[in-house]
Amino acid sequence: TEAFYNCDSLTSLVVDNSAASIGTSAFYDCDGLLSVELGDRVTSISNSAFYSCNVLRSLDLGNGVTSIGSYAFQYCSAIEGELVIPDSVKTIGYQAFYDSNKISSIVLGTGLTRIEDYAFYSCDGVLDITFTGTIAPTIYSNSFSSMSKLVSVTVPLEGYSSYVNAFGTNLSSKLRFQCSED
Repeated sequence: TEAFYNCDSLTSLVVDNSAASIGTSAFYDCDGLLSVELGDRVTSISNSAFYSCNVLRSLDLGNGVTSIGSYAFQYCSAIEGELVIPDSVKTIGYQAFYDSNKISSIVLGTGLTRIEDYAFYSCDGVLDITFTGTIAPTIYSNSFSSMSKLVSVTVPLEGYSSYVNAFGTNLSSKLRFQCSED
C-alpha cells in the first residue's frame, strides 16, 4: 500500500512476472507516470492503485488481471486510444476509469461478469464500446453514463438479447447495437 504514493519522478512502470498484485494506492498521484505495462502474473489491481496519475497515456493490463479495483484509474485523464480489458478480467470496480476522457474506444473481454456503477463515467472521448463475451456482465445504471460522444455498442450476435436485457432502460436512444459475428 502507498509504496510509490505521490512519486512524481517515476515515468514508466513495467511489472514483470514477479508481482501478483498492485496494492491499494500504490502509485496514487504519480504525476510523472506516462506508461504502465503489467505482466501476466499480476492478477489484481487494488483500489486507487493509479488514482490521479494524470499524465498516464499508455496502459497495458497484461493477460492475468482478474479484478480492477474501485478508483483504480480514476482521474487518469491522459490515457489515450483504445483501452483493452483482457479476457481474464471478471470485475471492474466503482469509478475505476472515471473521467479518463481521452480513451477513444473500449474493448471488454470475454470473462467480464460485473461492471460497477460509474466505472467509465465521464469518459467523454469514447466513441465505441465492444463487448466480446456472449453473456452480458452485470451493468449498473451509471456504468457508462456521461459519455457524450458515444456512438455505438458492439456485441456478439449470440449474446444480443443478453445485452439488451443488461442495458434495459439505461440504453440511450442514440446508441445502437451492432452484432459482430466474431
